[in-house]
Amino acid sequence: RLEVKEAMEGKVGISYRHSTTENMDMLYVAVPVGSAKPYKAVIRLSVPLTYIKSIQSHLLLNVLLAVALGLMISFITAYLFVRRLTKPINEMTYISTSIAQGRYDRRISMNYKDELGVLARSFNDMAEKLERTISDLSDKKNKLEAILKSMLSGVIAFDAKSKVMLANPEAYSIFGFKKDILGKHALEIFRNTKLEDVILSHKDEDKEIDIDYPEKRVIRVKTAAIKDEEGSQNLGLVMVIHDITEIKNLEDMRSEFVANVSHELKTPLTSIKGFAETLRNGAINDDSARDKFLDIINIEADRLSRLINDILLLSDIENKPKEILSEKVDVNKVIDQVKDIMSGAALLKNIKLEFHKCEPPAYVMGEHDLVKQLLINLTDNAVKYTPEAGRVDVSVIRKDDNVSIEVRDNGIGISKEHIPRLFERFYRVDKSRSRALGGTGLGLAIVKHIVVSMNGEINVESEPGKGSRFTVKVLEAK
Repeated sequence: RLEVKEAMEGKVGISYRHSTTENMDMLYVAVPVGSAKPYKAVIRLSVPLTYIKSIQSHLLLNVLLAVALGLMISFITAYLFVRRLTKPINEMTYISTSIAQGRYDRRISMNYKDELGVLARSFNDMAEKLERTISDLSDKKNKLEAILKSMLSGVIAFDAKSKVMLANPEAYSIFGFKKDILGKHALEIFRNTKLEDVILSHKDEDKEIDIDYPEKRVIRVKTAAIKDEEGSQNLGLVMVIHDITEIKNLEDMRSEFVANVSHELKTPLTSIKGFAETLRNGAINDDSARDKFLDIINIEADRLSRLINDILLLSDIENKPKEILSEKVDVNKVIDQVKDIMSGAALLKNIKLEFHKCEPPAYVMGEHDLVKQLLINLTDNAVKYTPEAGRVDVSVIRKDDNVSIEVRDNGIGISKEHIPRLFERFYRVDKSRSRALGGTGLGLAIVKHIVVSMNGEINVESEPGKGSRFTVKVLEAK
């Protein structure tokens, strides 16, 4: 046998072959007996290959299991190590993301004693400071918004490129902005070159500017440049806008009133002074001239007295507290008193003056003397501007919860263009005619103020040549 030959040569003989005796593949191993050549005997062993293969499979399985177990242990060990290493980093990442999203109360756990623990403490300190800072900024922002919303002036802030950074509701109202203007350039949102020039200059200015949109107004614009700490770089501009339209109108009205009062006072005073000097220069010795001049002086003095009384009455009505105008006034009684006062003037011009009372009597809230003055002024105007043999009707009408006092005449009438200004102080449709009739120019202004003090309204209907109708409507007193 081959394995025996190799053993006789001093080798370990190995041979694989099929055994006809056992009828299977066998492994034969032969080793020499003894320690010196020539070998006289050998030992031969045989083992079925199936047994060897079984042992090999078993060994391979054990090796694979050992490798798998080793890999698993290595993976678990590596996972635990990596997890322990990355957990604080992941936590920091998560907390950082949460803080970035506005959850400023989030903190990192303080379970780490290595360098990561130091980093965690520093991070938490930073987060606390950031939370306090954000809270302070939020409080300041809320306070600023509340202040800006409550301001009666408009405020707009621009950046260095003249784009809007901030605007309060009053600014939107003054300029009629319908859409959000934040981020828009000044040239996009304003329609006034003077205003644009002020904004683009980025300088401290204080100007009055007329605007036409959304309506004609006068605004006062104050601007202040925003500078850096060194004051060298321009960071933007703050503009404060005051709507002074009403103030300007009041100033114009005051100026006009002073001018009108001066003129109205000057006219009779000039006349009185002129005729007094004439009398002093010798006309007093001429009986006819003296009487004529004294009559004129008396007429002008009466006119001056009426003017002063009307001015004082108008001032008294404007300054009278609302609670004083709170008595119940019987309009029928007022009608009777006005009838007695005005009948003589109507009779002189042969005017038919009719008074139509309301039954049962109607009451309004006001002050008796003021209601009487209102009715006297309206009736006096109607009589003055109605030709001889004309007609004037004064009526009290109750309808729903209102009481209307109507004064109608068939006099000269008023053109439409004059009606909107009828109730202005010293406004006259025909100045020369009004003065000739003894008017002060304050009668209808007094009427308007009395009506307003009673929370009522007054309407005028008129047509030249056909007459006028003045209607005062107030709530009926229950």
